[in-house]
Amino acid sequence: MDSLPRSGVVVGAAPVLRALADRIGLVPVIDQMVAWGRERCRLSPGERILALVLNLLTDRPPLYPVTDVFRLTDVPLLWGPGVTAEDLTDDAWGRALDKLAAAGPAAVFSAVAARAYVVEAIERGEMPYDTTSRSLYGDDPTA
Repeated sequence: MDSLPRSGVVVGAAPVLRALADRIGLVPVIDQMVAWGRERCRLSPGERILALVLNLLTDRPPLYPVTDVFRLTDVPLLWGPGVTAEDLTDDAWGRALDKLAAAGPAAVFSAVAARAYVVEAIERGEMPYDTTSRSLYGDDPTA
């Protein structure tokens, strides 16, 4: 990755967040859990999901207009030489989110969280990462 940002682009907290994601293995965990074709993708679903996470955590508008937002970002600093804002479109994110949905978001989140626990040496009893949910339908006779 380039050591200095290009002139006229935003850097902000994204490189720090990228480094944290790299440390816990966010991209490889996602890429291992979703079905995708390496030969057909310039960026993996994990890289695209990371772009979504970075976009949301740096207070940018979600999903729309993504390409315009990333035109103001130092994309090569975050994803490497040759990667441009045109590789990070709402269509690309949509395809990555479809793959994530097919793999099961709760399972993917659990795998990423478990990896973060191991990497950061967090004791399991210190913080829960339960991804289960409960739903009620109909009338509850005890309500």
